[in-house]
Amino acid sequence: MKFTIAIPVRNGEKYLKQAIESAVSQIRMPDEILIVDDASTDSTAEIARADEWGRLVRYVYNEKPTGYADAFNRVFEYASSDYVTLLSYDDLLDSRFLLYVERAFNAYKEARHCFVGYHYITDTGAVSSSSPWPHTTEPVLYSGRDYSHHYLEGVRDNRHINRCLGFVTERKLFIEQCRFRKEAGLITDDDFFVRLGAFTNVVGISEPLSSVRLHSASETSRLDSLVEKLATDYLFQVRWYSTNVSHIDEYHVRIIYSLAVRFISELLFNGLKIKDTVQVEKASRYKMEMELLLPGYFDASLTGWRRVLWHLVEKDNSLHANMFVHMISFLVSSKNTFKKVLK
Repeated sequence: MKFTIAIPVRNGEKYLKQAIESAVSQIRMPDEILIVDDASTDSTAEIARADEWGRLVRYVYNEKPTGYADAFNRVFEYASSDYVTLLSYDDLLDSRFLLYVERAFNAYKEARHCFVGYHYITDTGAVSSSSPWPHTTEPVLYSGRDYSHHYLEGVRDNRHINRCLGFVTERKLFIEQCRFRKEAGLITDDDFFVRLGAFTNVVGISEPLSSVRLHSASETSRLDSLVEKLATDYLFQVRWYSTNVSHIDEYHVRIIYSLAVRFISELLFNGLKIKDTVQVEKASRYKMEMELLLPGYFDASLTGWRRVLWHLVEKDNSLHANMFVHMISFLVSSKNTFKKVLK
């Protein structure tokens, strides 16, 4: 088996060296370390081509930035190995990562995708939290459908079983059957992992062998309106799953639908809070589209503050709707015990 550790990067000078060091420090050395630079304007190129890496690193420069979904697809196209893992320029791999991944693939040859557990780390590298327990280096085989279901439950509970690093996928499967979809937007990784289960069994290692860095310069931190983007992206999921046959069951499809309802409602809440009529109107349009795709579902799934807020808005009671939003905002900001209100 041959493995490529692929690092897509754009303006990653602050953390890139650490990511490369984690790749070259593998006990089971990768057969290729590939860095694909998406038109960086900082010192990324100099770091990637530094003499200290010798011939271990292959560097490819893309002249026009295209966004991370296209960048992820591109690294699989450029990779020369049978299996490819994505390593974000600001994240890290444990030195045992490839060692245990190779053992897992050898133990379960029917699997064409492998994932490992993760740590969340701070800007300085301190561990802040980790993937769900129990943690073990023993591989576990999932049917593709079970993996997709398990992954979706983690998204719903905000306890992902794996993140968009620390996974290894057969390059042929990726190129021919299941690529990242740019239309999925910010959740293109979640979209990929769920769809992947239609094509292969999956082997998992729950031990945290990867580290996801949370910092102010990350992709999600730079978005002006995270809620608006998530509402848009989950509506894309609703459009797709309501009109296409999927390998996941109805219960788990409804997890996707419920997340769409959540973020569309939060878009409405946020628009009222900051007095942004564009966001309010967009939330109303998104709700209307969901009702056309899934008649009766949106209203039937509303609970708690979401039900009250939509009722006030649709009764055209803007004064009470704004009062309600500011009351909820005050409770959340003034007492920690009320932070559960928005869940």
